[in-house]
Amino acid sequence: MSLEDLDDYLRSKGKNRFENPEQVAKTIQKAARSSYRLDKVVEDSIDTILATSITVIRTFEKRIKELGKSIKRIMAGMTQTLESVPGISPVFAAGIIAEIGQIERFEDETKIAKYAGLY
Repeated sequence: MSLEDLDDYLRSKGKNRFENPEQVAKTIQKAARSSYRLDKVVEDSIDTILATSITVIRTFEKRIKELGKSIKRIMAGMTQTLESVPGISPVFAAGIIAEIGQIERFEDETKIAKYAGLY
């Protein structure tokens, strides 16, 4: 594939998410030129491994998204002010709450800061 065609392909399929698609295209061409053809048996094995890995990654991504939605629903029912801090999402707030546990066990905010390693 010519550099221009590969560049266009990357822009199209990458939905313009590549910062420098021309450089990526050059890198892909260089890798293709320096590679060698695999034996059919090895190629089939690698294809199977890659397909399995992609399936596992997609499964994890789907589960993470589902867990994020569940955490958001749970956090919506909790009285807390952590999410009022810019940059703290419901998932991050849930992590902080889970790590601290019962806040009543701390005498004051300095004890929480010390527990968190901030003091």
